[in-house]
Amino acid sequence: MLSILISVYNYDCRPLVSALYAQAQALKRPYEILLLDDCSSTYVAENRTLERFGTVVFYQNERNRGLSASRNKLASLAKHPYLLFLDADAMPPDDLFLQRYTETLDDSEVLIGGICYSDTRPADSQLLRWVYGHGREASTARQRQQQTLRLSFNFVLRKDIQIRFPFNEHIQDYGHEDTLLGIQMQQNGVLITHIDNPMIHMGLEEGSVFLTKSLIAAEKCLRQQVFQQKEVVQEIKLFRSFQRVKSLRINGLLSLFYRIFHTGMKRHLLGKHPSLFIYDVYRLSYLCRMEGHVK
Repeated sequence: MLSILISVYNYDCRPLVSALYAQAQALKRPYEILLLDDCSSTYVAENRTLERFGTVVFYQNERNRGLSASRNKLASLAKHPYLLFLDADAMPPDDLFLQRYTETLDDSEVLIGGICYSDTRPADSQLLRWVYGHGREASTARQRQQQTLRLSFNFVLRKDIQIRFPFNEHIQDYGHEDTLLGIQMQQNGVLITHIDNPMIHMGLEEGSVFLTKSLIAAEKCLRQQVFQQKEVVQEIKLFRSFQRVKSLRINGLLSLFYRIFHTGMKRHLLGKHPSLFIYDVYRLSYLCRMEGHVK
């Protein structure tokens, strides 16, 4: 019935898999849990011990292939008609996570469960990622229906749909690959349904790491033509804003703003009270600064 697919890279996924195993056993329906380690340097031996659960299989890439390629490989190995993709740093918020999915599988093509965050304030070094998660990612199913088509953290789809619409393996760096997949599915009439079945995002990155990844994702609208297509720009708020400031011919002013104030903005974002408004201005002005310098 259900193949639970988890790509792992340098993360201890034993708590996640143990929780999922207990829930899946209670459902008394056919299932499997497939783990694919993407050439990690840590936690390999620890995660391999999960094969003591007879329904868990551990695979390992010989070289680092990235999330998209790993997920496509997991899908090809899966033997059940429904695929549940989860990030390795997720945790179910209660004991009914799998049950909520199985109750709605038969009438669905793609189900997006969502993401949530702990209410406990993390260390200051992780605060930016936590604030962003609460402010931009954690939302109800109704709210998500109106937002960007983010799929990848926690979603279920039929295997035949995944075969038709695999993850784009040419996109290996951080950001927006799930948005492209969502657009492709929507354009081809695949029904995407949002439900309130979030997983908790446990693996909060250091603010400096998250900020670097955010700029890598932002640069995609300069580096890659696929992210300059109208339908993609309309789905990503930052890219829409960038096109808007260019049409108003104020990108040069924002470029100057970044050159003068980027150090102060970065200091603020990595401090104790990061503002998502400053985060947006930082990325947008960065794009204006980098325009013409990125090939």
